[in-house]
Amino acid sequence: RPLSSLKTLTNQPFRMNQPPSTTPTTITTQILPSPSQTRLVTIIAHVDHGKTTLADALIESNGLISERMAGSNIRYLDSDSEEQRRGITMKASSIGLKHVYTGKGSNPNASNTLSAGDMNGNTGEEDPYVIHLIDSPGHVDFRHQVSSALFLCDGALLLVDVLEGMCARTHSLLRELYVMRLVPILVLNKIDRLVGELGLTPTEAYLRLRSLIETVNAAAANMLNSNRASRNTQQTTTEPDPSNTSTPASHAPPIDLEEMEQSVWNFDPSKNNVLFASALDGWGFGIQSLARCLYQQKLLTIKPKVLRRYLFGDYRYNADTQKVLKWVANSSSDSLPMFAEFALKPIWDMYHGVEDVFANFKATGQSLSMATPGMKELVKIVRKTGHTNHYNSNSTLTTTPSQPSHSRLLPQTGKELLRFLNKHGSVSSPEEATRALLRRYRPLSDAVLDAIVEVCPSPRDATRNIRTNVLSLSVSPSHSSQGGGGTTTTPTDAGEALQLLQRAVQQCSTGITSPPDVDVDSPAPSPTVAHVCKVLTVQNSDIVYSSNDGTSSISASKDGTQLMGLVRVLCGRLHSDASYHVFGPPNANASTHSNEYEPQSTERRIVRTYLLMGSTLLHVPYIPAGHIGALSFPSDHQNHTSLPPHAAFTLSDSPHCTPLRGLSTSLSNTQKPLLKISLEPKHVRQSPVLEQALQQLVLSDSSLDVTMTARGECLLCCQGELHLEQTLHDLKTVYLPASSASASADDGSDSNADADEMELRISDPIVPFGETTTHLESELHADFAAVLDQSDPESDPAAVIADASIRRQTTLPPYCDEEGLSNAKAGRCRVVMQGRGCALSLRVLPLPKAIHDDLQRQHTTAIDVDVDEEQQTVRDTAYLQLSRILGHPTQTNVQDIRQRLRQQLCVMDGNGNAMMESAGILTGQTVRGVCSGNQVYQPDTSLVSASPTNKANVNRDTKSNSHSSSLATQANDNDYPPNGTDKQYIAQQTTGLENGHDDYQAVRHAIRQERIIQLPNPSPATQLGLPPHESTATSTNEQSPHASALQIWRSNLRGSTEAGFHLAMRAGPWMEEPIKGVLVILEGIEIAMTESCTTTPGNNNTVYTYTPAQPISGGILLSSLRQSIRCALLTRPARITEPMLRLTLHTTLDGIGTLYRVLNKRRCTILADDMVDGTDLLSIVALIPQNESLGLHPELLNVSSGRVSSPELEVSHWEVLDEDPFWIPNSLEEREDFGELVNSGDCSTGRNNVALRIVRGVRVRKGLLVDDQKIVVAAEKQRTLARKK
Repeated sequence: RPLSSLKTLTNQPFRMNQPPSTTPTTITTQILPSPSQTRLVTIIAHVDHGKTTLADALIESNGLISERMAGSNIRYLDSDSEEQRRGITMKASSIGLKHVYTGKGSNPNASNTLSAGDMNGNTGEEDPYVIHLIDSPGHVDFRHQVSSALFLCDGALLLVDVLEGMCARTHSLLRELYVMRLVPILVLNKIDRLVGELGLTPTEAYLRLRSLIETVNAAAANMLNSNRASRNTQQTTTEPDPSNTSTPASHAPPIDLEEMEQSVWNFDPSKNNVLFASALDGWGFGIQSLARCLYQQKLLTIKPKVLRRYLFGDYRYNADTQKVLKWVANSSSDSLPMFAEFALKPIWDMYHGVEDVFANFKATGQSLSMATPGMKELVKIVRKTGHTNHYNSNSTLTTTPSQPSHSRLLPQTGKELLRFLNKHGSVSSPEEATRALLRRYRPLSDAVLDAIVEVCPSPRDATRNIRTNVLSLSVSPSHSSQGGGGTTTTPTDAGEALQLLQRAVQQCSTGITSPPDVDVDSPAPSPTVAHVCKVLTVQNSDIVYSSNDGTSSISASKDGTQLMGLVRVLCGRLHSDASYHVFGPPNANASTHSNEYEPQSTERRIVRTYLLMGSTLLHVPYIPAGHIGALSFPSDHQNHTSLPPHAAFTLSDSPHCTPLRGLSTSLSNTQKPLLKISLEPKHVRQSPVLEQALQQLVLSDSSLDVTMTARGECLLCCQGELHLEQTLHDLKTVYLPASSASASADDGSDSNADADEMELRISDPIVPFGETTTHLESELHADFAAVLDQSDPESDPAAVIADASIRRQTTLPPYCDEEGLSNAKAGRCRVVMQGRGCALSLRVLPLPKAIHDDLQRQHTTAIDVDVDEEQQTVRDTAYLQLSRILGHPTQTNVQDIRQRLRQQLCVMDGNGNAMMESAGILTGQTVRGVCSGNQVYQPDTSLVSASPTNKANVNRDTKSNSHSSSLATQANDNDYPPNGTDKQYIAQQTTGLENGHDDYQAVRHAIRQERIIQLPNPSPATQLGLPPHESTATSTNEQSPHASALQIWRSNLRGSTEAGFHLAMRAGPWMEEPIKGVLVILEGIEIAMTESCTTTPGNNNTVYTYTPAQPISGGILLSSLRQSIRCALLTRPARITEPMLRLTLHTTLDGIGTLYRVLNKRRCTILADDMVDGTDLLSIVALIPQNESLGLHPELLNVSSGRVSSPELEVSHWEVLDEDPFWIPNSLEEREDFGELVNSGDCSTGRNNVALRIVRGVRVRKGLLVDDQKIVVAAEKQRTLARKK
């Protein structure tokens, strides 16, 4: 099929009055016209709203498929087998269509619309146009394909199902259209469902359509207002730099920006940017084409220019007076609005007439004839509607012989109608008959293609007026500093070359250029700039080459695949078999920020150009500016690989080019994948083949992420379940065979196994989790001093119950085996580093998200951002609670708390974690230099296990007054003593161990004084959230061990704590998952010092100097800090954070019971369940954990029998699972509800503990020790393989 089509295509001239040409260069010139006669359009919509069906109807107008095949949902652009099997589009496909525009006169909205009417050069004649159409996926898992299509095109057809209305995906598409600066056309699709399924009258259908348009306009207006407000805020906070020439003055829009946005984003049927269609039945119309038809058929005597203002609105037509009057919706008269009477009623009559005829035909059992009841009425209906000559058979670029014009006319007599039904084979189905009639009454392709020509801008108008910021070259600081003529440090030719490229891109210049490899005496009049937005995988059998004699042939190598780039030529001509400079994305080829101009070091690659025709590619000698095509990279002597250099890049024949400015915006819109799997080949020798296949896979799909862990595990990250299934299918069927063949060719042997024989070990989907903590009961209900000096928990039965889960998690393997756990309690830990040269005391607390976001905004922008009243209340409440826990003065207000925390802040990360220094460390009061014994104090933890109290397993004497020993005094503090310690016993065994104990007690005492420590006045650095300067604390010139320790801390050790903090946040103690929402507070530092004195000759002054007694390296501090944070977290309540997805779906009232049962089982939270107006559909919006979303779609299909639509899942946020995995039932009611504790080694906390199930599942997947794992189940039993019958 593709070969025969392209044979006719290459011999078909562009203008019908020209003789055919046989040279490939002339063929390219005829097929691809100038940019003013070109349109680049994509189709976008929510899933199952009719994008591919609309594309089939447009392709049918060019004769590539038959009328009957277009109506049978052939899905011409879905060339992949998985797309055909699933019935959804998963990859964006492009095709070029020809259309002869027959609009009479210029568009009346030319003054308000940049791209309409005479701006596009519409002269009222029949002008041929080429429309590059891209069909994009609707499923949210393939949003990256939509982003690439939007970046490539200038206009978009936004489809909306009139029954489902605007869905969540539709709102997000509106925002993407605005960011990419595309001109949208709203297509209200599936109007046939209003008459077939809902049974609405034409007036009711009009009211529903009017309401839907108002809803879309309201969403667009809200988007414009929010963006306008943010733009005004940015302009007030950022002063423009007059020396910045990154946006040339010539790029300024010719009209006001707000006026242009208001015109583009106001969907008004009279502007022809709203179409009414039924893609399945093949009919559609716009108000302008409807006004012309009504005037031509003399149904109305009003001129089309005036009529289109009244056709869609609350107006009615009085046939007696031939005047347009106001229509009132609730009036008692039987008059219809003009849109219902002249646009919808004829279509409604045709639906009902055909249905009645076929119902009577089946009832009588006789053959269809004029005697069939209802046949005469159907003839009257068809004759009354008349026919339109607007559909011109010559407007199609047919690959089959042109059809006569009378084949597009409606039958006018009974005999013609019978002959028509028999000819088209529609006598057995009323749907086929209705479809065949309506395709001739209101042809969809004409309405859509005419609207594209009138509304959407040409490539030249888009780059010049509308998409200037997106389709312009980015300018590095060195470029922007040179102006137009360059400076003494910048070569003049480089600056002029860049300005030439900017002007050529802006004007979409099509000047004829020679191939860049050909030496010419003068420079080319127009440079070449092209952009590749995505990479395609093409079968070699789908490539067709044209020879000089005009014949076409398929590629000689039918087997295998190759990667090609989907390219848009911005200016010049992209010649085949010529080499061009490659400029990667901004993060790949970053420009230097020096004042001197330094050209980017780029590589040159040879390209080969092709024309896209769906799944088939036609090799052409060049692609001119304003068109879309494909290019490949044939291997040469310099580049032995034919792979594209990047997933998105820019090509140019000038070495002074830069990547497109909008490329960074397109890359930032790509959402980070969350669903991961681990895969590896069964045989290790096949690993190179898998690596090469994954490299090609990532190039063809920019949303994928392939990472190698430190353990050598290969992780493949995808957007969702459907995306994962399609990726694995492509990997096995496309990329592994190609990589295996390439590896065998490189080795010159058949040592590599075939791809069919390669077996992959693929893990179950890996869902990311996070580890966090929550507040202790004592922290919430007691002040700072009470928390530090609280009595033993066993003295309070309520405290014993509240602290039971923490006690259990510190005594259960493998958590009890954490090194240094005996030095931690209640979220505090004091770690003594190797050699006892330094000790670090810290505290771990939960950090609310509101505080983290507020501190991060201040840390990055130093500007207070206005928030709404509800968010401010939540933020202030969190600040006050955190201030009370930290021991700040109770009389401080929120602003003082924010300022204090900003001074103490050290570092933050993107997972909601932060680390700060206490006021004691900032002022030096909790930083001590230990000179006694050259070692810091460390209690002997071995005495804890030898204590008689532990041996007897009895309660400790919490009222002991024995303070004779220093260790007993330390044990009385609730900071760090191990549980079950007999203070008096330890005191007797540790008499005389006084090394560093006084400094230890001084640090403990200073920590208790946190509330009264006053911070110095904030400096400009601390206002930005940076660490304070040394001058803000105790002077380091004092010759004291404490001042020397403070200086060592600031100069040598503080930087290592930031690295240790980031290392600790990577993996938590419970599941080795990232830590989220935790605040680490450094409370005290003890450094062992050595004292040395020097006597100055002459004045006999003795100078004492202090140096570290033990070497303290950054690596030791880093690992010690990580271990202390883990131990502190183990002594706090354990919580898990999980990603939440926003679930949107539709269901009928019959399936709501089954649906809610499934959602409740999967821990869903219903946000909204509203009825869709006029239908029995229920729109449900809910939040579902990502772990529970796996397998949701198949289960819904099985239990609901198709009454529930396909669920749409989008990433929403991270949420804390408020369930303790180590909780145990204590009361009688809890034991009855959750069961008794099992004492067989299982730490089960009762039935249905979701948090414990998640912890165990993650640890099993990672190969970590699980608490209930048994190595031998029954060692005394003998296992036999014999089966007893």
